[in-house]
Amino acid sequence: MPEPPHEFHSERRMKISIKNQFQTALAKAEKRSKEQKNADQKDGKNKSGKASQKKEPPRSG
Repeated sequence: MPEPPHEFHSERRMKISIKNQFQTALAKAEKRSKEQKNADQKDGKNKSGKASQKKEPPRSG
């Protein structure tokens, strides 16, 4: 049984807005991590005070 078109449309709009929110959050996170890396390189240290040796960024699950 096909969905009524208005429900389909609103669901699609919702998916698009969720996707936009996700992309915005992703862009913000990338910018933050870049700024954090630059700050770490200036200090030569990371937040915990140890010299940063790991090159790969932490993976967020």
